[in-house]
Amino acid sequence: MASSHSNELQVYLNQCIQLAGTLTIKSQESMDGLNQYVQDYYGSSAFDETDPTTWKYYMNLAGQYHFTDTPMHVTSLDTMEIIGFTVDNLKIHTATAAAYQFGTWEYQQLVTQYPKQVFLILGIIYPVDMQAAIAAADGDILGWPALLIEPNEFSLVQKLQGWIKAFKVRWINPQYGISDDLYFTVQNSNLYSGLLMALISYRLEACGTAEAHSYHVRQYLASHLGLDQYYDQLTLAQSIWLYRNINYIGRNAGKQSTFRTLIQKLLTERGIPLAAYVMNHDVSGMPDSLYPAIKFDAVALNFGYNAVADTTWTLDQMLNNEQPVAVANALIQPDVEANIQTRMENSRSNILPTKVLNSAMIDMSGSGPWTLEDILLHHWAFFASRDLYTAFLVVNNPVTGEPIVPMNAKDGFTFMIYCFCQSVGFDLTARLIPSVIATRVQRIPTPALADLMSVVDAGLVAQDIALEALSWQPAIVPMISVDAFCATANCERTIEFDTTHPIKSDG
Repeated sequence: MASSHSNELQVYLNQCIQLAGTLTIKSQESMDGLNQYVQDYYGSSAFDETDPTTWKYYMNLAGQYHFTDTPMHVTSLDTMEIIGFTVDNLKIHTATAAAYQFGTWEYQQLVTQYPKQVFLILGIIYPVDMQAAIAAADGDILGWPALLIEPNEFSLVQKLQGWIKAFKVRWINPQYGISDDLYFTVQNSNLYSGLLMALISYRLEACGTAEAHSYHVRQYLASHLGLDQYYDQLTLAQSIWLYRNINYIGRNAGKQSTFRTLIQKLLTERGIPLAAYVMNHDVSGMPDSLYPAIKFDAVALNFGYNAVADTTWTLDQMLNNEQPVAVANALIQPDVEANIQTRMENSRSNILPTKVLNSAMIDMSGSGPWTLEDILLHHWAFFASRDLYTAFLVVNNPVTGEPIVPMNAKDGFTFMIYCFCQSVGFDLTARLIPSVIATRVQRIPTPALADLMSVVDAGLVAQDIALEALSWQPAIVPMISVDAFCATANCERTIEFDTTHPIKSDG
């Protein structure tokens, strides 16, 4: 089982609280109350009952400011500038958007500063489509943060929707709102309080099904020989399959059918080859040699081919390769190896399966002419030196764990070079950071069609090819966030560059 010191349960509960708190539910009572508020405090002329798109309720749901709202400003964590807290700005300032998610320290500070605009703050962080909100019925779920509901939880929103409708039918009595001003406020509070309990109950109800939440899957696998340690290496389909079949696997361990199923589900479907080693008698040296030579040949168990480098092992190689995974084998190997050799030489069968399995794979992710890491590194230096990449980076102090004062991308690159040199023994404490050369970077401005055609043989290269090559070039615009920089670098990964730019450090 998971350790008693684990905070996994608290993390799971916090996620449930966050989902319950950010689930956008249309409330006719809230809409009517806000409309009445605008009429009472700003006059009937300030409220157009014929145009719902101008109502405060719908505007705040869509993350738009109503004229009664106070404009909010925050410090961008991408540029360190003061920006308006708006939907459009959060789309550009992605680090800022991530920092102001529901429940974070930044979010709490903003709510403390603007306690009367919590509804608007949530609308800016999690905006919904205004027209869809207008067309929706009372109690309909309009939206939720996608990351808080897992892909396999197909019916969770539908179940929550049914619970909300049932709550409103059972507990909302509009007549009480005539005499009690806070009736609807209290009932909405009860709805969201009960919504959290309903959410936890529905997820608990889904245990044992394909819709089980990852927390329950992890804990269940943890109770079976600590298999939760491999959860992050499994796909969603694999984790659910293992979760639902682990008891059958345990009851039928050792069977060939179980073994083949495990290979298919956990390895073959992920493109992972597996080979088993079989002992064979090599009689090519007989009769000059009294005994056959012992060798172990790799036999592919899936895909029909071997990916292992050494398809044949000697006994000594076999035992040596087992040492890292077989505890204490190295201590007794000198004493038992001769006995193993004798027994195998005198085996009645010239073929003897072993329980030794081996897998070898080739990582093709970096097999391109230039890896993504190279593209990122060189364009980091190049774009930062041209003031095209101006995002601010936060680095934690490795000793204290506290964040270092945010630095821009250019200073961050210089700091990275300094740390790297220090790590390999080059002390730069009293020296300038050396200049670096950025290679194969994007040409700025993008070459014109005539420039491309001037360096090729027009008889072999048509203009259509040059035009297609130009269409692949990403538009280089100022990048104020790490996400924007990575997106641009990903576009450039498959493009061949031949431009070299020396980058001089600022010190």
